[in-house]
Amino acid sequence: MNTKCKFKPVIECQNYKQADQKELGSMRTEFRTVQTTFQKYDQEQRPIRNQLFSINAKITEIENRPMKQVVDDTEDIIRGLEQKISDRETYIQDANKKIQDLNNSIQQIDHLIEEARPEADRLRSELDEAKLKIEKVQQELLELTKKISFAAKEKDTLANRRNAAAESVSRAERFVGEKQHELETALSLAKEVHPERINTDRTPKEISKEHAQKQAELERTVKDFRGKQYVDIKQEYVTFEKVHQGKEKALRSTKENLDIIVAAKTDRMRTFQNIRNEFQKSVALLFNDYLSAKNHSGSIKFDPSSATLEISVQLNSARTERGKAITDLKSLSGGEKSFSTVSFLLSLWELVETPFRVLDEFDIFMDSVHRRIAMDLLIETAKEKHKTKQLIILTPQDVSTIKPDKLLKVIKLRSADRSGMQNAMEIYQNG
Repeated sequence: MNTKCKFKPVIECQNYKQADQKELGSMRTEFRTVQTTFQKYDQEQRPIRNQLFSINAKITEIENRPMKQVVDDTEDIIRGLEQKISDRETYIQDANKKIQDLNNSIQQIDHLIEEARPEADRLRSELDEAKLKIEKVQQELLELTKKISFAAKEKDTLANRRNAAAESVSRAERFVGEKQHELETALSLAKEVHPERINTDRTPKEISKEHAQKQAELERTVKDFRGKQYVDIKQEYVTFEKVHQGKEKALRSTKENLDIIVAAKTDRMRTFQNIRNEFQKSVALLFNDYLSAKNHSGSIKFDPSSATLEISVQLNSARTERGKAITDLKSLSGGEKSFSTVSFLLSLWELVETPFRVLDEFDIFMDSVHRRIAMDLLIETAKEKHKTKQLIILTPQDVSTIKPDKLLKVIKLRSADRSGMQNAMEIYQNG
């Protein structure tokens, strides 16, 4: 049995261990065989013991027989038995010797086993570690196999993609070649129409759209000019081109004139706004001046965006608080409202050039004081500031206080004859 396997490789030590285990098993089998044989001999000695008992019984019986016969028979029997016992003892001694040898061998084997146990444990541990490593390597190998399979599939997929891409590239190259040929053909045709290339910032889509429109126009033109010769069509094109150039020139001129007109309009609007502002200021000042004829004051605010104006009047009267302006003319009396209206009209007349001015019953709601002041103000303003304008005043009130002169005429209408109307009413009522 080899006890120095720790200096050998793991596989060789395993072989030694297996041989030792096999030898140990063989020795144990032989030991069991010897033990079985010993038990067999022990069983065989039992009949001999029984025979000894029988012999003792016979000896007892023989003792009762004659001595000489008994002695002879007994000696023969004893010699036979002694021989058998001697043989058995020899066999037993041999068996004990073998058993002793086997026990010694077993002890040596057990000693060797105990000595080899740490090494076997170490080898078993290394074997377990090796098994784990082998399992790990097998797992890694399995994963690598899966990765290799996946990579092979990916390779096939990429190969298919590469083939498809190569086919696409080939088709694209053929397409580019065809388009290049078409482009060269189109360029050659375009150079025939226009030798120089025109740079443009339009997109191909816009050019294609315009090309489609021009193509449609060309088709319509071909239909319109069906039967005409190319020379005639070209001559008409030249004529239309000249007309088109003339129209473009006229359009540019019109645009220039339009720009001049727009600029002039802008300047005029600016001038108009300045004049309107001055007009508003003048009307407001004149309105206040005319109101001051009766110790009143007022102001006018224009709002051009909404085309409205706001008139406020401050009366010099005991029924109003001092310094409080009235913006709602409905709160004024009839005379005050009429006088404010006359003042507003006079302030407008200062800036409005009209040959005729007519007032109809403007004083119907005025008292005698307001009527006299308003009438004097109108006549005085017309004589001094508006000599070239004609002012016509219609009033149902008494005008006897007004003195005619070379600039002023007073025309009184004759009172209507109401007697006939009265008679007609009486006839109608009496039915």
